[in-house]
Amino acid sequence: MDYKGKDCLVETWRLEAAKVKASFDVMNVTTEFHTVLKNKLSNEGLSVVATSADAQIVVRGRFVCIDEGSRLWRYLLPFFAGKPVIEMEGELIVNGSRVAKLSVTEKRIGGFFGGESKTLLKSCGKTAAQKVAKQVVAGLRNA
Repeated sequence: MDYKGKDCLVETWRLEAAKVKASFDVMNVTTEFHTVLKNKLSNEGLSVVATSADAQIVVRGRFVCIDEGSRLWRYLLPFFAGKPVIEMEGELIVNGSRVAKLSVTEKRIGGFFGGESKTLLKSCGKTAAQKVAKQVVAGLRNA
């Protein structure tokens, strides 16, 4: 499918049913995810719109899990334990029909002294958004 220039609605991915284990508000993490996803899709040639009943392409999904992990465990066992995790699933809708299932689980190994959880989760969100964008483009090419 030739998707370049077509309107694409990126719905806000739902957070309400997600398993959230974090000592801070994760809205910054989800906002970063949405910003990167929209930018990546725009860079691929889609016309990302805020709201549109006429959008032929819709990307929607939900966060399944957002877990900050354990800084102590990342420090003690950096390659084995305490990793922050973002897991999400979604779907790509084209002209009212689901053409692809989207699914990403992203983990991070800690940084200096185990790494700061909020920074690591934001990094997970950015990488997850890039992976979702790649899945969207692949789904559009195969549609």
